[in-house]
Amino acid sequence: MKIVHVISSLELGGAQKIMLGLCKESIKKGITVHIISVLPDNQLIDELVSLNISVSTLSSENTINWYNIKNVNTITLKLVESLKWLRPDIIHTHLFLPKIFFLLCRKRIPAPIIETQHDNSPWWNKRRIKSFILTYIERRFAQDLSDISACISNSVREDFIHITKKDELRVVRIYNFIDTTPSKPDIANKLQEKLKCIYIISRLDMVKKGLDRVVEIAKKVCKNNDNVLFVVVGSGKDSEVLENLVLENKLGTYFKFVGRTRNVDQYYEKAYLVLMPSRWEGFGLTAAEAARAGVPVVASNVGGLKEVVIDGQTGFICDGNSISCFESKIQELLTSKETYTEMGLNAYNQSKSRFTLSDCFLQYFEIYENMVN
Repeated sequence: MKIVHVISSLELGGAQKIMLGLCKESIKKGITVHIISVLPDNQLIDELVSLNISVSTLSSENTINWYNIKNVNTITLKLVESLKWLRPDIIHTHLFLPKIFFLLCRKRIPAPIIETQHDNSPWWNKRRIKSFILTYIERRFAQDLSDISACISNSVREDFIHITKKDELRVVRIYNFIDTTPSKPDIANKLQEKLKCIYIISRLDMVKKGLDRVVEIAKKVCKNNDNVLFVVVGSGKDSEVLENLVLENKLGTYFKFVGRTRNVDQYYEKAYLVLMPSRWEGFGLTAAEAARAGVPVVASNVGGLKEVVIDGQTGFICDGNSISCFESKIQELLTSKETYTEMGLNAYNQSKSRFTLSDCFLQYFEIYENMVN
């Protein structure tokens, strides 16, 4: 069996992590895998080389000029030629960008398609012409081209069916996985540490990740606590915007910016708690990874976060617009040793049987086999 994964880019993110994990498990099963990336950005090059996974890139630029018809046509033809040469048994698509080019070459697709819907697309609920066009593209791809649509949470699946009008029997829910095996957390030691580190581990997108909310939450928390440090791990288009907002609010001494990193596990080990005031989140991989390390999460009541964080057991869920709720729940975890210990142990123990790579891949593998047969 040969599977070709087609993805927008190989910039490090949740979708890329999931695709890479599926590739690793596929190779163990003797399946041949190849990756086609629309954009050239490749932050996974070292790992892909070590796994002997070959990669094709369709565009030489990290942005696509949609007004340049010749360039769009060139990328489309390159996709057709790559698939013709690779002769896959299954095409597995990730993220939005590939959908456009598959629709442009819809009559020349050589294999059945499974798509993974990694998020509640931000344009689904917006009333703008651009949003209408993007939603229409997703609907046409889902109905006309993809045989199976795999959604990463119940929340995404419900929204996806509503938006695309796809037959719900062809839309499955497959939770993302956590590809880490940390040791049992030392909760007692964290409670004894004087400086409590509140981590934001995320791609730095102000709107989606609610980073403006992070600053407002920090203002309230820091008024009552001088022993906290907000540690921001990650990079993105709004890195500078966030740093400036922190300085404007005179919170520079309470924030530390780590930047992009491949080894995220080390930060979960250091984290006292993880903060996720996102405006939308298809799954919440950071929340699942935090739980695996025994770290409570305070998150907003959106998308897959409501499924990953068990409110009152492994963390707290707040209305995203209620800064006071976030502040009070963080305060409770900072002051109540009993609550913190119970939530940390609950998160760690429950994560051992939730969101495992073996369960996730088994569900995909069954779909792969059925599609080939």
